[in-house]
Amino acid sequence: YDPLIILDHEDQPQPYLAESLEPNSDLTEWTLKLRSGVRFHDGSELNAEVLKWNFDTLHNVPTSNTFGAINSAGITDLEVVDRLTVVYHLSEPNAAFPDSLRGSLGWPTSQKAYEELGEDLGEQPVGTGPFMFEQWTRDDRFVVVRNPNYWRTDDDGNKLPYLDAIEFRPLPDEDSRYQSLAADSVQVM
Repeated sequence: YDPLIILDHEDQPQPYLAESLEPNSDLTEWTLKLRSGVRFHDGSELNAEVLKWNFDTLHNVPTSNTFGAINSAGITDLEVVDRLTVVYHLSEPNAAFPDSLRGSLGWPTSQKAYEELGEDLGEQPVGTGPFMFEQWTRDDRFVVVRNPNYWRTDDDGNKLPYLDAIEFRPLPDEDSRYQSLAADSVQVM
């Protein structure tokens, strides 16, 4: 998953999936404009309607693990303005609001994938990030592959990410970790 907002090298919030995030004069409304052309791993578009669906269906429900974050940030509603623009309405001024969109509230999930997979989406995540889910075997490995349609490029215009795949393997035993590194069967630990 890519977040809507990230921190820059000076720990200041900056748009990421968002193109911009601007408050009104009293910090009770924050207008977020999404980048054009961002797609989920399943090919569906990240747009304002999908962001609104994420808010209403996944986040702003009492059983959600993000419901407390919504209340803490004072978010009362998310309004769709146009295809790529939404307005977060807050119950009171909140200068720290952009920080709320760096965590779970700011990691959009594919509506299409949720409607197709339902509860199984947790086992087969579909986001907008540089890598796509390929395989997960509990206590053995988690494999992700390069997202060929990833929206970011480097400074020279080359598509990111550079890696074709990453395999994560849990190695709880310290001796096993060391032996795996020494045998070059793992490259990083």
